[in-house]
Amino acid sequence: MKRVICAAIIGLCASAMIACDDTTKGVSRISVGDKSKMDSLSYCVGFINSVQFCNGMADVKLDWNLAAEACKEALLIPTDKDDKDIYEKASSTSVIFFDSVRIKRLTQVRKDLQGDDPNKTIDMGTVLPKIDIFESAEEREKISWAIGYDMGYNFRIMPYNLQAHWFIKGLLDGTNPANNALALQIQA
Repeated sequence: MKRVICAAIIGLCASAMIACDDTTKGVSRISVGDKSKMDSLSYCVGFINSVQFCNGMADVKLDWNLAAEACKEALLIPTDKDDKDIYEKASSTSVIFFDSVRIKRLTQVRKDLQGDDPNKTIDMGTVLPKIDIFESAEEREKISWAIGYDMGYNFRIMPYNLQAHWFIKGLLDGTNPANNALALQIQA
């Protein structure tokens, strides 16, 4: 019975969200934002995204300023401009790096740490913050741009009313490890 009630509640909530969604094709919910009036939703969404990225992939030392520029560019694309090709390039670059290149490199790091004992347990959680997965500045730049553009594009097509200025400010603030305590407050 509880499952039926839960399913009904979820169904009603989903229906309400869809019914109340006032988006129409060609209308962006993203604005530049007012620098003098903080938008806490935009800030928190940006902040939590970068905190989760940095904590989840500590080996991926992005150029966050470049990622933020690319993200802002994608967020503020006019609705009449088709940037699907740019997005697909950014997305493809990200997928290839994270699903192939990074995995191979992390596998090699693990093998190097195991040495002659393939059964040796390696705590990658403590290893990741100590390494930088990028092999060159050019690679870091390419992946930082791709991640930023991919993020901006995906948030632009979501039904969120976001202000780019505050989203980017939160994104950059979330990359500072000194702000980790703030992440716990925001998530609570």
